[in-house]
Amino acid sequence: SNLPTVLPEHLQMPRAPAPETYRVQVTNGSTHGADDRDDGWSLPSKNQLNTAGHRIRKRATGELEIDAEQAAHDEVLVEQWRSAHSMPLARACAALEAALTGVCSPVSPVVRRLKRWESIVAKLVRERSRLAEMEDTAGCRAILPTRQHVVRVKEHLELAGALQIERVRDYNAKPAIWGLSSASPLVPPDGFKVEVQLRTQRQQRWADTVEQFDTAFGTDLKHEQVLNHSFVTFVN
Repeated sequence: SNLPTVLPEHLQMPRAPAPETYRVQVTNGSTHGADDRDDGWSLPSKNQLNTAGHRIRKRATGELEIDAEQAAHDEVLVEQWRSAHSMPLARACAALEAALTGVCSPVSPVVRRLKRWESIVAKLVRERSRLAEMEDTAGCRAILPTRQHVVRVKEHLELAGALQIERVRDYNAKPAIWGLSSASPLVPPDGFKVEVQLRTQRQQRWADTVEQFDTAFGTDLKHEQVLNHSFVTFVN
């Protein structure tokens, strides 16, 4: 009875490949706030975002009655916040591509993404995250031949200085509970956090396997969630 429930089906989404070998957060150092940008477009403040995130979580879990007008407003705020990450993400991808050029031949392709609405809602529910502080709203990934390549690309990113590496989560040194490993420098260009994921080909295959397992059995091993009742019943 203590096992956590799986998210309702309407909050679940096709899962992206799991957290990688090496996570980096990067930034160019400016601060996000409610000030008008040069183009005259005003971003929602952190307080507005976190308040909207709180309402979204409570609506998703049934703790708050759905107000269609307020729900639509909250979704607009989330979309503005996602869209504001587009240019910082492009800069992070360009820096990663430059780092790859010095290490790999041929150069590994860089995959980028902005976190989808469904994924944002699921994370708000699963981790009770604060929307404005969510570290993976934007992310890019490169899959490399070996761990040695991962280390060298990380070093190139650090030395180039194009991105300020705020923090590195090295899942090679400290693997996640289900063996998902990667190196992820977290970099915030323009004050927006972008997750740069570096993963070996072998780690990518393992991440795909975990994803397929979750899809088949309704589990959430990717996020280190305890197995649900249906799977426990199945294996017994």
